[in-house]
Amino acid sequence: MEALEKLMTEETILVSIQLGNQEIGTVQDLEKIGALCRGKGVLFHTDATHSFTRMPLDVRKVPVDLVTVSAHTIHGPKGIGGDHERAHGSIRLTLGRFNTMDEAVFVVETLNKVVGNLRKISPLGKEKE
Repeated sequence: MEALEKLMTEETILVSIQLGNQEIGTVQDLEKIGALCRGKGVLFHTDATHSFTRMPLDVRKVPVDLVTVSAHTIHGPKGIGGDHERAHGSIRLTLGRFNTMDEAVFVVETLNKVVGNLRKISPLGKEKE
């Protein structure tokens, strides 16, 4: 935390931290980092791609402004991701670029499955149950 705080200046507008590292297993303390960012008026983003299926992340409680995930970690097609933006209170799915029409068709046909899997693991989806 001290190192991050030293790196932040008045020109810092965004801090981006990987929540959980899939190779060495480190997990960042989003609450502390988020509090630091809020205190300095800096937006806070976390890449939760490799952790959102393994640990809870309640975007209503953790002080993050932006969260991104990728479908490939839940066996979804490459090129699909999702993000949460606190300012809009919404979750948006994004499609990447494709090399062939077959790739594009595969992604479009399986998007519904990915959305279903995201709803199953999302804390926001549990409210409706």
